[in-house]
Amino acid sequence: GLLTEHLHQLLSRRGFRKTAHCGEGQDEKRFFYEKEKLGIFGAHIIHSAVAVLLLAGIITAVGGRFYDFNIREGETISLKGTEALLTLEKFVVIPGLIKEKAEDYASRFRVNRPGKPIEWQTLKVNAPVRIDGVTLYQQRFSLDIDELRIAIFNGKGKQPLKVLPVALGQEVVIPELNIALEIKDFIPDFSIGENKRVSTRSHFLRNPAALFEVRSTTDAALPVRQQWVLRGFTPHVKAGASAEDLQFMLDNVRFHYTSGIKYTKNPGRPMTLFGLILLLIGSFFSSCQTYRGLVFRIRIDSAADKARVAVRVLKSKHLYTLEKELDEVVQEYKLKVEGL
Repeated sequence: GLLTEHLHQLLSRRGFRKTAHCGEGQDEKRFFYEKEKLGIFGAHIIHSAVAVLLLAGIITAVGGRFYDFNIREGETISLKGTEALLTLEKFVVIPGLIKEKAEDYASRFRVNRPGKPIEWQTLKVNAPVRIDGVTLYQQRFSLDIDELRIAIFNGKGKQPLKVLPVALGQEVVIPELNIALEIKDFIPDFSIGENKRVSTRSHFLRNPAALFEVRSTTDAALPVRQQWVLRGFTPHVKAGASAEDLQFMLDNVRFHYTSGIKYTKNPGRPMTLFGLILLLIGSFFSSCQTYRGLVFRIRIDSAADKARVAVRVLKSKHLYTLEKELDEVVQEYKLKVEGL
């Protein structure tokens, strides 16, 4: 009794728990001690996690939908795979600390469902929105020009001779002035760099400018005149020989934003998350829980007044540390027994 009691106390202090025992006779007993039993299941959990992740991948490949789409301000679309109608009410470019650069941008959506209250959602970069099982990601945006209004002056008065709407890339013929005008390019924030290259400093309409060409409709031999026009004043004319007495100004800009969004519907997402959680749990059990199983056989020789203790290892991944621990257990047990 004292021998087994001391053995039990010694192993309990080291984290071992007695899980079973049996007696093969009056003078011989066996005791089973185990430590960190959860480590046994680590490999099994990891294998199960891999199987779950593979199944999630198959479900995603078969039933998942992933594509990009564009929606302009004020446009309403049907969100595929749901009953929701999505309306882009407003798109906003958020300036950063450096005013020339956009730090963030966001889409403000109105979500309509049959028989349900209207819902509002704000979609931002790195802040996806989930609607009826569909996840939307803000990917990009573009500033699209609807119409440019060009004012034409003759240099003699402050009132323009004509103000006409022009679309980007469209040629407009003005018969009364014998010229044809075409917008070639548009920049929202006009800037000229050190190398005299024209560029835009930001996505905001701080200093909009349009590049257009003017040609004579009566004399084809005259060279085409090309120049940048800015809003509010007439810039320097780079070159030109036709309609030299005319000056041009960008009077107004009508534009809209288009939001680029990534659509993802992944039916395997919950299973993927479950598989990843299993993988983490299995990895923890495998690396932090080192299972050790020991079988102690105690045989008492009453005639010789002696006792013999034998130890057998059931399973262990780290034999060196196990051997070291067993040596310490044996030494402590000997001291206890010799003191009886």
